[in-house]
Order: sequence, then C-alpha cells, then structure tokens
Amino acid sequence: MPTQVQFRRGTTTQNNAFTGAVGEISVDTTLDHIRLHDGSTAGGHRLALYSELNTGDITAVVAGTGLTGGATSGSATVSLSHLGIESLSDPNADRIVFWDDSAGASQWLTAGTGLSISGTTIAVGTLNQDTTGTADNVTVSANNSTDETVYPLFADGATGSQGVESDTGLTYNPSSGLLTTTSVAAALTGNVTGNVSGSSGSTTGNAATATALATGRTIHGVSFDGTANIDLTEVVQDTVGAMVSSNTESGITVAYEDGDVTLDFTVGTLNQNTTGTAASWTTARTLSFTGDVTGTGSVDGSANVATALTIAANSVALGTDTTGNYMTDASAGTGVTITHTPAEGSTATIAIGQAVATDSDVTFADLTLSGDLTVNGTTSTLASTNSLISDALIELANGTSGTPGNDAGLVIERGSADNAFIGYDESADKFTVGTGSFTGASTGNLTITTGTLVANLEGNVTGNVTGNADTATTATTATNVTASANNSTDETVYPTFIDGATGGQGIETDTGLTYNPSSGLLTSTLFAGALTGNVTGNVSGSSGSTTGNAATATALETARTIGGTSFDGTANIAVGLAATATALATARTIHGVSFDGTANIDLSEVVADTVGAMFSSNTETGITATYQDADNTVDLVVGTLNQDTTGNAATATALETARTLSFTGDVTGTGSFDGTGNLATALTIAANSVALGTDTTGNYMAQVSGGNGITISHSQGEGSTATITGTAIYNAAGSLLN
Repeated sequence: MPTQVQFRRGTTTQNNAFTGAVGEISVDTTLDHIRLHDGSTAGGHRLALYSELNTGDITAVVAGTGLTGGATSGSATVSLSHLGIESLSDPNADRIVFWDDSAGASQWLTAGTGLSISGTTIAVGTLNQDTTGTADNVTVSANNSTDETVYPLFADGATGSQGVESDTGLTYNPSSGLLTTTSVAAALTGNVTGNVSGSSGSTTGNAATATALATGRTIHGVSFDGTANIDLTEVVQDTVGAMVSSNTESGITVAYEDGDVTLDFTVGTLNQNTTGTAASWTTARTLSFTGDVTGTGSVDGSANVATALTIAANSVALGTDTTGNYMTDASAGTGVTITHTPAEGSTATIAIGQAVATDSDVTFADLTLSGDLTVNGTTSTLASTNSLISDALIELANGTSGTPGNDAGLVIERGSADNAFIGYDESADKFTVGTGSFTGASTGNLTITTGTLVANLEGNVTGNVTGNADTATTATTATNVTASANNSTDETVYPTFIDGATGGQGIETDTGLTYNPSSGLLTSTLFAGALTGNVTGNVSGSSGSTTGNAATATALETARTIGGTSFDGTANIAVGLAATATALATARTIHGVSFDGTANIDLSEVVADTVGAMFSSNTETGITATYQDADNTVDLVVGTLNQDTTGNAATATALETARTLSFTGDVTGTGSFDGTGNLATALTIAANSVALGTDTTGNYMAQVSGGNGITISHSQGEGSTATITGTAIYNAAGSLLN
C-alpha cells in the first residue's frame, strides 16, 4: 500500500527563521515553495515555481559591436551599423554573417548540430549531448499513473553544485504508489503490510490484511484460523437438537433426527388430568334460593360467584331457631315502676321517685354512707372551701387497663394565667412540672410547657444541663460525638480506632496510619486484604494476589509466548507477525455470511433460517409447526383432539353425570344439577343456628343489671323474665324519698 513521506514544513515566517542542514528540504506553506538549505543560511534558498521560469521582464537591451540601438525599458530596436553586412546575402539560407576581428572582415557562420535557421529565426534543437555548468531550474512533468519502475534522484551534498544520481535499490511505481528499498530508518506512522522484525523496534497500528490468524480459534465449536471458510450448520443443528433431547415433555414427544436434521413432534393421547378450571359454560345458569333464606345468583364458570342471601321475614323463631338468652318482659319490684308491652324489639321503662340519670340533678339532704361511694361520670365537683381527707394514699386514674393514654396529676387553677400541672406525662413517660391551657376537665395527652422546679436534687440527671457544676468527673462513655466534614484541606490527619469491637473503648490514633482529605491518600506501612483497582509501584509477595492493572511493571510474573517467541517483559522481542489485522487478505464466509474482519457480522437471520428449515420438512402428528421468517418465530398449533380426555372441558352444555348440591350447617337443603337448566332449591335455617346479636338484627333484651338503689332478680334463659326491685332511700327524718 502507498507510504507517505513528509518534509519539514511551516509558514514563510517560520521558514525564514529556520536554518536547515546541508541538502535538507523544507516546504513554505504560505507561498507553496520548496526551500533548499545549505547548513548556514537562515531561510535557505527558495526554488522557483515552474510558472516563474516562463515569465519576467528584460531590464535592458545593449547594442554590441556592429550594432546600434537598444533600450532599458519597453521595446528595443537593434540595427546593423557598418561593415556592409546589410548587403550580404546567404545563398544557402542556413548561415549567418559575423565580424571576424582577427581577419578584419565579415564571415559566414555555419549553423552546427542542434541549430537551425529559418528566415530570421534561429532555433535550438533538443540537447542530447553532455552539458557543463549548473541548471538553476528544471522542468518537471507530472506522472501519477504509469505502471513502470522509476528511480528517484538525489544529490551527494545538501547544498552547492551537486551531481544528480539515482540508485537501482530505491525505486518507485507511479501507478501503485509503491516506494521500494531495502531498509528505512525513521519513525513510521501508518499501517504495515508484511512481517515486522527487529530486536528493539516496535510498531503501532493495524496490519491491513492477514492471511491467517496466529492462533486458530473456535467459532461455535468449529476451528477457524482464517485460511478457509467454515460452516456452522451442523453444530447449530446439534445445539438446537440438544435442547429437545434432555428436556421435560408432557403430552408431546419431540425427537431430533440427526440424519436429516429435523425435529419430529408427536402429541400423545391425552389420558391425563389437566390443571386449571374451565374457562366458561356454554350457557350461564341461575342459582335461586327460596324458603327461610332467599336470593339468586348467575354462574357461567368464568369467575367466582358472590350471591347475597336474605333471611326471610319472621322466619327465625326465637328460642326455636335461635340460641342465647333474651328477655320477653320485665316485672316491677319495690320502689320501681315498669311500663312495658312485650313485642319484637320492645323497650321496658323502669322508673323510681326522681330522675337519676347521669345528667340529672339528684337532691338529697346530708348524706352519710357507711359503705363505699362509687361515682361514675365525667367530672366530680367539690364546692367546699376546704377538703379534709384522712386517706394516706390517693389513687388517680383508678380502673386504667392496658396501655395508659391519659396524663394524670394535679391541675392548679391560676385565673387568667396558664394553669399549673404536677403529675405524670404518659407521652414522655416522665414526671412533669409545667403550665398550660388545660383544666381539670381535660383528658388525654395534655400540652405542657416545662416549668421550673425549685428543689434540691439527689441522684443521676439524664438530659442537657446548663450552668456550672460544683464538681464533675469525666464522662465514662460518650454515646454520640459530633463530626464535621473535611473533604478538601491539604493536611495530614490521623484516623481513630478502638481496641475492641464492642463495649466501652478508648479512642486511639497511630502516626503510622495517616490520611490526606485533599488527595484522598490513605498511607500505611502494610495493607492486608484483597485490593481491587490500579496499583502504582511494585507489588511483591509470594502468596498475595492483586486484581486490576499495575501502573508499571519491569517483568511479567509468568513469561508468555508471542508468535513462538518467549516474552517476559524484561526486553523487546522480534515477532514475525502483524500486531493486529483490520481485514483478512481473503474474505471468508461464516455460516453463509461473508466476513473479512473489517466489521462485525450477525448470524441471527441465518441461524433462524437454519432452525426454521428444521420445521419445514419434518414429521408432524397432531400438531402443526410453521416457521415465520418475518419475525423469526416458530408457531406450534395442536390440532383438534378427537381422543378421550380426562379432567375439565373448557366449555360444556351438560354434565355427563348429574350432581347433587348439598347445603349443611346453619342453612340446610339439597338440589340436583346437571348443567342443562337453572337450579331452584328451598333452604331451611337449622334449629339453634342463629345467634342473637351475631346472626340477627333488631333490639332485644338479654339481661337487666341493677344500678344504685336497684336490685335485680333474674335467671338468664330463652324467654326469661327479670324482677327489678328499688332500694328504699330515707332522709335523716326517716321520710321515704323514692
């Protein structure tokens, strides 16, 4: 392939400042001129362009001996001045006259070889003889295409008058652009065709072509070294065949025929159960429920059926169809009046002498209780001036169970200022002293502003403490420390560490372990562990291993063979192989696709066509396989199944055997169903299957409990009656109050 040779080049200014070696050539890129250097003249000597050889102005025409006239500018006229030359004639028309000073007379000058005279014109012919002197310029013609061997010219010296020579060992072909010589000593940029040798040289770039790979490779199990085409048809077929040779098959048999490279599919008799459910019934059916429970629902098998059933009115008989206790009536005892008409959901009205509801105001004279006093309500108000309590202990929030949710304590009313609180804050799980807008009627989580407690403290204090302690000791263990970020300061810092993995430990440093936040450099004398990433410097150790690349290395740990020559990195080697190749000298086909190494190739389509052909001439029973070339897929269609099957059909108009639907539990009943029509079944609520409050709606009485001043006599049972008696209440004078 062509090789470019470039000379030194630069602008006119750069050339003027450059002094080249003797015979060195440089290119003026401003004027498009070549300069020849002599080793001492700055800028060298500019060579004239071809166009400059044929143009210019004569500065003067001077008349010589026997001539008159002349001029220093413009047109010049020269005339013969004497000697009678004007009267001479040339009978041969091929000579000129001249004055011979030695003879003192005019003479005829005969035109020699290479000269011709025609009228008043003297012409110089082609000079085929040797010449002496130095030509300032030569005429160069272009030859870019002739298929011939020519010889570049060169001079012995860099400057001065030199003879032009050639060397048969240095040839050039204008047609191919091939410059041939025995050796070149220079830095070469570009691709190299052929072997490269030498113990100290190196080449960069890719070989244009290569006839073979140095090491043969396998493509899908077939050896390939670039010397011939390979065909992957058989190995691809075997690969696909292996996919159906050790697979799991159910209801179908797939056999790979290696002889004719086809896949045979056989669907077996479907005598096995199938999984899943039928997609739907041909005709949707209606399920109807009548009797004590009514409702309807449609079912076609395509989805679950949710049917709302309603217990018919007056179909549940209390005591007969129900379990559990309830009351039908209530009788009045002493001090109590009952108004009640037994009925479904009836209400009995029980009255005493005055209203004693929770929101009623009940008035009594002085009241002395010999027993316990229990007050149920939201707020108890004491309007006395002072309260004297003999109890040594006062229990607040009595009756609290489970997780407490109400703050408890004493609320001090402070008029227009926030009230004060001394008690226990459940949300903080701490005793609290503070103020807020709450009152004694507030409940739940109070909003408390921490107040000031003036008291002497004994014991440990948890939390922030302001002010100066009279005495203090060093904290035994700090649970948290505050760290600030430092990602850029160029300084040496010392990572801290502890002696133990857990528990209270002292923090220490080691001057041998340092870190610089600016450079991110962690420095120590030794690291033990797997290191991933690049390593700068030498790596030693007989048992260690590193991953990633070392920045530099003086030798390979294990010498490798390159092109048959051992290489361990300590010295250069000569290998008669191109480093890499961008193209193969002869393009090859890989599974029918041309490959010359200049670009990647894709075998997807040809592999798909190969597999598709395996479905085009195969044997098929009960199934049809079609290769779709457009999207490279194989469509498999199982034909109509005319054999017996077990399991569920996708759709059906009737069941082969009618089935009985049985309902048990709280609702009982049966019905026969074969799928040919709708099913209507009467259902009955089973005795004692309806639980009051769970399975029924509406009001009923199950029990009556006695409050203050009320006595209840009642045994729970189906249809039981409770007797309610009021306790007589007297004042201090002995008068009955109720």
